[in-house]
Amino acid sequence: MFWLGLFGHYLLFLLKDFLMNTIADGTARKVKGALQAKLKYEQLSEYIISLIENDRLHIGDQIPSLKQLQLQLGMSKETLLKGLNHLVEKGIIESVYRKGYFVKKKTYSIHTESFCCSTK
Repeated sequence: MFWLGLFGHYLLFLLKDFLMNTIADGTARKVKGALQAKLKYEQLSEYIISLIENDRLHIGDQIPSLKQLQLQLGMSKETLLKGLNHLVEKGIIESVYRKGYFVKKKTYSIHTESFCCSTK
């Protein structure tokens, strides 16, 4: 359980790093506007997809627990479940009963939704 806490803090650090790099690129307003226009569960989905695409999460890696995501992102459990289930339906992550959510596929494009590298 200890490593899960560290992993959660690491994900939060990576998100802050991503946002700071975006600000440095001068595209922060575009990203901020795009995120605000989306529903919260879609923001969660895109956040996890970006971690996968940027090789910060790999096939087989566990997504932080609902409790960790709830504390880090300030989203309700229902919103988190909706976002994670959205990714399960797309085949990007999988749910393992009483274990959590795990990365199933590597994505290359959010917009075209093309996938590769299936673990099955």
